[in-house]
Amino acid sequence: MSVRRSSPFVVLLCLACTGGHTTPSSELTANDRRTVAARSVPDQVFGVVLGKLFNPVSFTRQACVSARDFAFRRGVYSVVTDDVLFGVPHEHEDTTAVLAALDSFTVCVGETRELNASAVVTLSDSIVGNAHIFWLVASQAPAFDRMLTMLRETYGEPIQNKYGDGVWSADSLELSLNHRGFYNDGTSLNLSDARVCEHFERLVHRQNAAPVYVDSLGNLDPRSNHCWVRREQ
Repeated sequence: MSVRRSSPFVVLLCLACTGGHTTPSSELTANDRRTVAARSVPDQVFGVVLGKLFNPVSFTRQACVSARDFAFRRGVYSVVTDDVLFGVPHEHEDTTAVLAALDSFTVCVGETRELNASAVVTLSDSIVGNAHIFWLVASQAPAFDRMLTMLRETYGEPIQNKYGDGVWSADSLELSLNHRGFYNDGTSLNLSDARVCEHFERLVHRQNAAPVYVDSLGNLDPRSNHCWVRREQ
């Protein structure tokens, strides 16, 4: 996909220029349950569809850049970049390997036609692999319960993490509805395919092995070491 640099590009990148903070992990509670959903695969929201070509028609405005350019949109590298773009199990600094890996991806930032949400969409070979969706002004975001009702109608009852966020998943695909986002404290959504995260991690660590993370008891922590952790349904 070609990279467009224009005045709309500057405006759109500023949608995600504020200081980010990491969203809670999707670690599940012991009482997770899910019902049969009307749509079994949580692969789309607001016209953004995992595994499909990026569709500009779903946006009122949008602009695309390399993932490396997105990481430096404020002039300095943002350490939460790979959280936002890939949902990585652990953050990375701006090493040569990380920047080279980012060059393999494109990021499109835009405003969705549905509910006027801001979206940061990660593309791998022009195919959608991840999206973080939020509202710039938290007070203008749909109420969490309203979004939960909308998504239940499409995907059925979600499982719930320890933060009270809703999670729908199928194989490597996941859709999460969060009480806060990377860029503000309002309702947000994450749409992700863990295979894209795994591809990014392989690129980052192809020369040097990834670090191994353990929990407070010294046991291996799967969620800090792997993009994709199978869950018991």
